Amino acid sequence: MVRHWGLAVLVLLSLVIQFVYRIPGSFLFILLSWVGLGFFVTITIGLFLDLTRILVPDLRLPGRLHRVWRWAQVPVLVCAGYSLVLLVNGLADRSTPAEEPWEVIRLEETDLDVAWRVPLSWVRLRSRSDQRAMWLLVRPNEVSRIWVGQHVLVHRHRGALGIPWISRIERDEEQYARQIIQAIPTAAEVWKTLVWFYLDHQRWQPAKEAVMQYLTIYPQDYDFAESVGATFGQARRHTDQIDILEPFLTRHPTYYGYTMVGFAYSHLRQFDRAIALHEEALRLDPDNYWTYYQLGYTYQWMGDRDRAIAMFEEVLKRRPDFPEIQAQLADLRQQASH
Repeated sequence: MVRHWGLAVLVLLSLVIQFVYRIPGSFLFILLSWVGLGFFVTITIGLFLDLTRILVPDLRLPGRLHRVWRWAQVPVLVCAGYSLVLLVNGLADRSTPAEEPWEVIRLEETDLDVAWRVPLSWVRLRSRSDQRAMWLLVRPNEVSRIWVGQHVLVHRHRGALGIPWISRIERDEEQYARQIIQAIPTAAEVWKTLVWFYLDHQRWQPAKEAVMQYLTIYPQDYDFAESVGATFGQARRHTDQIDILEPFLTRHPTYYGYTMVGFAYSHLRQFDRAIALHEEALRLDPDNYWTYYQLGYTYQWMGDRDRAIAMFEEVLKRRPDFPEIQAQLADLRQQASH
């Protein structure tokens, strides 16, 4: 009996791998049909053999029954081996996924019975670029977000073993947003959705173009500009960050605007401009440790050790428990002592 439960667990683990590292096509659809049949036959014959040994220990059963029981396990073992290959193919894959445009043309639901019922959902997709079609297993958290006729993006990876696999299927927000904007050019929330979609997919140039267009329509939306600018800064897209945020410094100067643009200039090694903007930030908020933090690194990158030390000391006056700056100060003082 334990052996039978172990077989069920093996099937479920294999299925989890199939959900994570999905392979497009109908092979899995066919394989799982055989797995369900093989598991049913294995369990049925296995239970019969176990009960026979207990109730009628002297009864000799035909060897053909044992052979059927063993062969019925083959689809389960094939599925497990196939899933192991997919696990290696996906885990070792370091490729950047390609985003492909598809359309949902059909949804199917099936069940896999392995000691308990496992509902499975499948989607039939048609490529919007070359009209190819494929089947794809749908994860439980994706089912409610997919419908027939929907335009979606499929994230396809090359695979470490050369076996392409799908990591994600999502609504094509760009297409839907563009359609709405074409009809209603001032739809603010749709513009924002489009910008965040581009940023989430690391499409930096379209994101920049979209936010700049939005800001020509809503030039007073400083909070959105700062949020988007901060995202560009975190991605080290400092020139883009400056292009988005610097125009606001004259008509709506803020502490965070000055520090973000100032530190972007520091990263670009334009130190005079960086220092001037940080000084403006200090004028607005002289006790904020973050300005001294950024100035400390700016002077350090300039090679001005004494001023860097002075700025980092100002940081610790305002935030004494700051291991990063304590380490920087220790290192700079050690350099100064040599």
